[in-house]
Amino acid sequence: MTIFPSRDEELHNWLRWAEKDGSSFLKATAEAALIADLKHYNLLWPVLLELKKEWPEPA
Repeated sequence: MTIFPSRDEELHNWLRWAEKDGSSFLKATAEAALIADLKHYNLLWPVLLELKKEWPEPA
């Protein structure tokens, strides 16, 4: 199954938040996801979902 980054706006918004305001680990991971090609984004996708659950964007 191929996941396209543009199809999950909520995850994309979380990545932008993590890139700007997350810990150094979240920043690095978000930056990697945002510049990844489709093949590598699909490898990161399950990890990103778990990180988003563990560190939700503050309301």
